[in-house]
Amino acid sequence: MTARLRSDMTNILTGVVTAGSTPPIVETQTNLFLDLIDSSYFSTDTLPSFSPAVGTPLPIVFGVPVFADVNIPDAAGTNTYQVIMPFKGTLIGIDVNKSVAGAGNTIQITQAGGTAITDAIVAAVDKAVTHVGTIDPAVRDFAAGDILKIVAVRAAGSMLCKVRFWVIKTP
Repeated sequence: MTARLRSDMTNILTGVVTAGSTPPIVETQTNLFLDLIDSSYFSTDTLPSFSPAVGTPLPIVFGVPVFADVNIPDAAGTNTYQVIMPFKGTLIGIDVNKSVAGAGNTIQITQAGGTAITDAIVAAVDKAVTHVGTIDPAVRDFAAGDILKIVAVRAAGSMLCKVRFWVIKTP
């Protein structure tokens, strides 16, 4: 493994999560699977490709899977929390892990302007982990510095949960 790769992996996730003027509520962790290598470490000549039955071969884009955990506090009503993405990437998954029951509660990820990236994710059952049902491929890619929003809707009980972003860092 190159020194550049080691350096990049140690500095990959430095995002900031805020809720208005509230102090940051993020518990950020980075889980890097070192067996997968970012395509920026290879020339495009050495990348494998997939050849469909008809048409031009499609390049395979390698990326480094990263996750970030965001703790959502118990707050009444609808609240929006901002996640500033520190690198260019693609959202590939969202998990919601409830800490306390709250019937009818949901989490949704949107772009800064409000365009939905995911469907509303159930955040209701104590200790349950719910995976996102849909991610819109038209808006799942983001640039370094882009803001993604977590819209937390508390209908009953508690909103307390952890939202895990699964992203692929792309060149």
